[in-house]
Amino acid sequence: MLYSTPMPNSTNTVLKYAILSGIFSLAFIPLIVSSNMFFPFITGKNFTFRIIIELIFGLYLILAMRDSSYRPRFSGMFAAFLSFIGIMTLATIFAENPAKSFWSNYERMEGLITLLHLFAYFIVLGHVINTKKLWDRLFQTSLGVSLIICFYAFLQLAGKLTINQGGVRVDATFGNATYLAIYMVIHIFLALVFILRVNQATWIRIVYGALVVMQTIVLYHTATRGAILGLLGGLGLMALLLAIFEKERKSIRKISIATIGVIVAIVLVFVAVKDSDFVTKSPVLSRFSNISFNETKTQARAYVWPMAINGFKEKPILGWGQENFNFVFNKYYDSRMYRHEPWFDRTHNVVLDWLVAGGLLGILGYLSLYALAMYAVWKKGDLSFAERAAFTGLFSAYFFHNLFVFDNLTSYIMFVLLLSYLHFDTARDFSNRLSRKMEDLLSSQALVNRLVAPIIVVLTIASVYYLNAKPIAANTTLIESISTGTVEERINNFKRALSYDTFGNQEIREQIVQFAFNVSYANGV
Repeated sequence: MLYSTPMPNSTNTVLKYAILSGIFSLAFIPLIVSSNMFFPFITGKNFTFRIIIELIFGLYLILAMRDSSYRPRFSGMFAAFLSFIGIMTLATIFAENPAKSFWSNYERMEGLITLLHLFAYFIVLGHVINTKKLWDRLFQTSLGVSLIICFYAFLQLAGKLTINQGGVRVDATFGNATYLAIYMVIHIFLALVFILRVNQATWIRIVYGALVVMQTIVLYHTATRGAILGLLGGLGLMALLLAIFEKERKSIRKISIATIGVIVAIVLVFVAVKDSDFVTKSPVLSRFSNISFNETKTQARAYVWPMAINGFKEKPILGWGQENFNFVFNKYYDSRMYRHEPWFDRTHNVVLDWLVAGGLLGILGYLSLYALAMYAVWKKGDLSFAERAAFTGLFSAYFFHNLFVFDNLTSYIMFVLLLSYLHFDTARDFSNRLSRKMEDLLSSQALVNRLVAPIIVVLTIASVYYLNAKPIAANTTLIESISTGTVEERINNFKRALSYDTFGNQEIREQIVQFAFNVSYANGV
């Protein structure tokens, strides 16, 4: 790549460290619970993520224009992610409900807008975190946060903190045991990556090993079958690869063979005792003992998945758009669902979710991210064979888990973090011709400082206000409407929440209907 003379380093340094501060702060998002907001485990995390991304992406654009070493580089991962965004943009334009497909709602806070923020996160990560040392520090920060969450879950197990879902399945600061489970699975494999590093000090391996034990205990107490089975499968695949192909580190091969033996033994012992009182009376183990073909035929998924396939058949190319599964659910409703939840907005299967949301093009775009990730993992690079095996196990476990549930913001963040890391490890500069045109366009310091940078600042402030500040104000006002005040005060708060005219309007109106019903019932109407 042709590098221009960077503009004054002091400004670039300030921009770089401001961006890095934002990136590292994102690792703490799982800790956020906004009790003063509607859907406290969802909205606070998502709004914080969006605001930070918009701020650091604006700073990144200025930095990239000032210093060519931070500009985007090409990789198969970059192309696949960009293509996926393009496909889902088209799917949104032609969606059954384009507005909801773009904006989503408070309950999920996904939609195209979240994909765009995730892609911005991918770009910033892959080009500002530009050394192995920085990547290690970022992964270690995330592992540190997972340790905090482990302690939180232990306090729930001890009865010192409330399990938000009720029951015995710990959910920590996620409000959902399934979300916590996949977060733990990903961090177990990240810790294993550091354990498997060549020339790693023994005491460091012991520290990471202790963390893996804690994370595994928490995972077990989430009682999330897909995540636990995914972990066992991912560990088995990783151990198999190491047992067969690891030629240099014989100790790793022996441990891998032993790991395979332990996994097989666990499965065989469990099958042998699955009908015992010890298993059937365990709130966690009993969930696994109930796994059978007959059980799957009576689960809600047995009815929802065929609905999704029918929806895909009707719109096979670009699907129905994100957040539009309700149209499929209503059109192809199976009356046998009467024994289950009356309403589904997800298929609880990642393949079917993207088939419905983006059609054949959408699922191919999504699966290409995994394919390119595996290519990047095994392409010649700085990763050792053991690290490659660990990342392979991680992606396998993650994908298996998602065959029975759906993603959430924290798992999306971790997924994109891994994709961006692999992009960093395999990316190359764009062509000299393209680089030269970029240099010519941005060679004027005055143009950047006096025109382009101010425009970016204004657009960033506007995005933070219109995309976040207004919906947050509507959200908190909605909570006031629901929870406190006289009937007249609450009606005024509902009106005020609607006056912000945000993507939360539908949910605000739903709460108004519920409020009106409650008032009528209380008055004997």
